[in-house]
Amino acid sequence: MLAHTCVVTSSQGFSCYGAHDLGIASTNRPIALDNPTQSAALEPEFAWTGTDSGGHINVMENAQPKTVLSETAFSGPDLAFIANKNKFLLSWRGTDCINWPFCAPYNHLNVEPQNALTDGASYVSQTAPPSTMCTGQTAQVSITMQNTGTAVWAIPSADPNPFRLGSQNPQDNNVWGFSRVEIAALTNGYSPSLPGPGTQWTFSFTVTAPSSPGTYNFQWRMVQEGVTWFGDYTPNVQVNVHSCSVTIRIVSYPTTDYYTRSHGLAIDTPLPNPWWPPYQSGYEFLVTGSQFDYSRTVTLTLGSHYVQEAASGYVPNYAWHTKIYINGVLTAEGDVGRTNPLQANFNV
Repeated sequence: MLAHTCVVTSSQGFSCYGAHDLGIASTNRPIALDNPTQSAALEPEFAWTGTDSGGHINVMENAQPKTVLSETAFSGPDLAFIANKNKFLLSWRGTDCINWPFCAPYNHLNVEPQNALTDGASYVSQTAPPSTMCTGQTAQVSITMQNTGTAVWAIPSADPNPFRLGSQNPQDNNVWGFSRVEIAALTNGYSPSLPGPGTQWTFSFTVTAPSSPGTYNFQWRMVQEGVTWFGDYTPNVQVNVHSCSVTIRIVSYPTTDYYTRSHGLAIDTPLPNPWWPPYQSGYEFLVTGSQFDYSRTVTLTLGSHYVQEAASGYVPNYAWHTKIYINGVLTAEGDVGRTNPLQANFNV
């Protein structure tokens, strides 16, 4: 027996009955039982015992009102979905009403729990993050699971124990920015469209790589919050996360030059050649006639990169000598001028 329960059935849509407890709930599952007031030649009917203190047998025949042992069932039975319990129940109204249709307010809702619903999930496919990522880098991922149980995967608005995709390895970790992925319910104008039995559901979301370099696991599993983890684990994917922060250091001094010169720096693109006005916009980082030590830290993607540095003098009469360090390692060295840039190649 459920009191004051809102039910949803395929034939009734959204309905909410003013149900009342009868005091004693039925503890028996429906059975096929002969109606003692009918001829023995008639077919058996849905029946059970225990819906009131007298333990009366209640039956329903052909979806019409039927009185048995002073008890009347006048609707159903229906297979009703009790949203806040995520359960399907056999239900009808009026089993303790005698004077139908003058029963209000005693058109009670009586329910009999059916076989317990099961949670099941099979892995279908996934688009995992790349095997190598930079710290803080984002990636679009997706995981498709199939509902192989008998329960609907309900969302928080429909069930206090909602279904979600949860992180694993280790369980409940926040490595990728969060530990749960919600079911994004579709709507048809009336109710959420949720993953029912047999349905495949794709979770699409964005992950962010951890801020510390290392090797991290990407693995997930279905969970009904506060109830159980269930179903397949997604295949584990190990992702190597690197620091993609690069410090570029330029040390340069005049060798045969005695003029003040413009100095240009370009990352992953060639410097204008010759390095001379008006080609300096966006690349010039210093104007000086003296030795200097300049550093810049940038974040790059994984892969191959290069930098170029040049001075607006020319080799050999007005040359500068430059050293380029990448993360503290001397990577390139040589004389530079307006048509002689120095290039340093490196990998992240």
